[in-house]
Amino acid sequence: MKKNVRIGLIGCGRIASQHAEGYQQAGNVEISALCAPRLEKAHALADEYKLKNVEFFADYRHMQAQRDIINAVDIMTPDHLHAPIAQDCTEAGLHIL
Repeated sequence: MKKNVRIGLIGCGRIASQHAEGYQQAGNVEISALCAPRLEKAHALADEYKLKNVEFFADYRHMQAQRDIINAVDIMTPDHLHAPIAQDCTEAGLHIL
């Protein structure tokens, strides 16, 4: 049996719904954290996909420190923000999608 990937989604806008759906279909991925500056977007995504036991963060830096709940992140922010977030998460030892 494959070990589940515990993923945190950074950015909960339009594209996040498609990613969440894909992760649920994959079967071996657990969405365990959602991060959005506007937390209501993260809560709406969790409700839409009936995500259980998910943690919510307004700042990805707080989320990336939670290595007990995530081991990878999916960055879905505006393009110009991808590089600094990816660098920070890489330095934190997380896998990046």
